[in-house]
Amino acid sequence: MPRRQFPPRSSTSRWRPPTFPRSLKWDSSAMSSSPPPRAMFALCTYFPTYLATKNTFGVGDIDIPGAGRVPKSSVPMLLRDPNQLFAKQFLENGQALPKANGILANTLHAWEAEALAALNEGKVAPDMPPVLAIGLLLPAMSVEGESVSAPLAWLDRQLDKSMVYVSFGNRTGMPTEQIRELGIGLERSGLRFLWVVKSKVVDRAEVEVGLEELLGEEYLAKIKDKGMVVKDWVEQVEILRHRVVGGFLSHCGWNSVVEVALYGVRILGWLMGGDQRVNASVVARGGLGIWVEGWSWQVEEEPIKEEEISERLKDLMAVEGLRAMGAAAADVGGTSYQVLTRFVESLKL
Repeated sequence: MPRRQFPPRSSTSRWRPPTFPRSLKWDSSAMSSSPPPRAMFALCTYFPTYLATKNTFGVGDIDIPGAGRVPKSSVPMLLRDPNQLFAKQFLENGQALPKANGILANTLHAWEAEALAALNEGKVAPDMPPVLAIGLLLPAMSVEGESVSAPLAWLDRQLDKSMVYVSFGNRTGMPTEQIRELGIGLERSGLRFLWVVKSKVVDRAEVEVGLEELLGEEYLAKIKDKGMVVKDWVEQVEILRHRVVGGFLSHCGWNSVVEVALYGVRILGWLMGGDQRVNASVVARGGLGIWVEGWSWQVEEEPIKEEEISERLKDLMAVEGLRAMGAAAADVGGTSYQVLTRFVESLKL
């Protein structure tokens, strides 16, 4: 059976996503951009061509036609050695993309019009299927009406936009010395905060350390009136959408970027690896928050000191919160709604 086109394309013309009126132009002074999927997707799409045409060993700056440059410092470490297993898999994925009938992307057309155009016009790679922006969408597990957890009950007692939420994802643990500097920085900032501490790396045989051992009973007693520290899993969407949360100290994972855009919370990016530098550069350009490029929490580097953490947190909270966005695009008549409707109609043909 022949491969179904998605949506159908004639033999003489490439299918294009619908065009949008100029009145939908994105105002970058008011809102963010946040496209790790498209930025990393464009990199994945172009990676086979880049490796085939470069003249030096390893990976340097990557200029993606129509989509801009990814500097070497933002290329994930696992991709910098083409002989590394992850790099080989990334290459194979890029080579397989033109074989797809189409790609649905959890992003906004207004965020990434240039990159989407480059992908859909074949500038990044020839014979690419349509790439359609249908976001912003939350993970299926994030639904309304869930039971109230201890952090949410505590948040209910705080003032509007007075809180910083601190979390670095559910996979990577922060070194103990850096955790302690962060704790002092949070206290020194004078801000109220909800902090999800993670010291153990997922899938690694490490002993779980309690909060008392990590931070000390004296510290926990000192901050109990203005801070809450937990090690348990929390429902991040419910926290970010809460009226009291005005800032988010984050590793800039894609899900986190989508969530803050939806709920109007500014980010202070503190990155670990992977695609996070690519994500953070877009966040900074779009005005979604702050990215301190020199910050890292690699074990071999000196920890970021509490004085600097404190000042950056105060800078984050001193700026008025963002206007929540993203939901309108998926509503009836919105850009993502139009694209998805046209896609569904194409399946009926």
